[in-house]
Amino acid sequence: MWYLVQDISWVDWVAFAQTAIVAAVVMTLGILAGRTGRFDKSVTRKALHIGMGGTYILYWPLYSNAWYARYLCAAVPYLATVVFALVGLGIFRFAPLVRAATRNGSHQELLTGPLLYGIVHVLATVVFWTSSPSGVAALAVLCFGDGAAELAGRRWGRAVLLYNPKKTWAGSLACLIAGGVAATAYTFLFSKLGLYDRPVGMGALAAGCMLSATVGAVAESLPLEGDNLTVSLATVLTAVWFFGF
Repeated sequence: MWYLVQDISWVDWVAFAQTAIVAAVVMTLGILAGRTGRFDKSVTRKALHIGMGGTYILYWPLYSNAWYARYLCAAVPYLATVVFALVGLGIFRFAPLVRAATRNGSHQELLTGPLLYGIVHVLATVVFWTSSPSGVAALAVLCFGDGAAELAGRRWGRAVLLYNPKKTWAGSLACLIAGGVAATAYTFLFSKLGLYDRPVGMGALAAGCMLSATVGAVAESLPLEGDNLTVSLATVLTAVWFFGF
């Protein structure tokens, strides 16, 4: 095990340190904002939802092409997922995290949405990494699209969906727009950096991301539990089908 650690380059260690530090800073800011009581709980929770994943993806290009790079990067959301599990199971008590990351203030809620959120980030990193736009698009739609859906739905949601009165047209539209724009921007960036295993044109990236965001928005609107899983799964399957990898 020690020889594997020794093989990790300083470039990857620096990238890992930056990824971990920024994740810790975003989490801390979200917790502190929740403790002030000045913000609605849904705002702080979705700010964490958007901020954690949105910044995390930006650090992928800093890593090398070494085989271990994806696993080193994935260690950050993996550790966060372990924390969610330990607090959610009641093994450790961390009330500020529970207040910031849950709807009803129950520590057991960390075992649902937040836990799935972390697992999705780990899987997308390990399975797709920077070699394909599909994983990048899926995480962008999950973070920005799903995050914007609840914020817009609470703020402007008046007309509810016929098949799901808990969701609104405003929320679904926000999910589509925010998810599609974010996915397109992130996949464009990775394309410009030459990270994909095969070239993908700008037009194809935009079309694939908007289609994936559309399917993700539909999944988010359905009367199903576990949006973090259903939105991610719907988005990544659509992206893989469209891009072919």
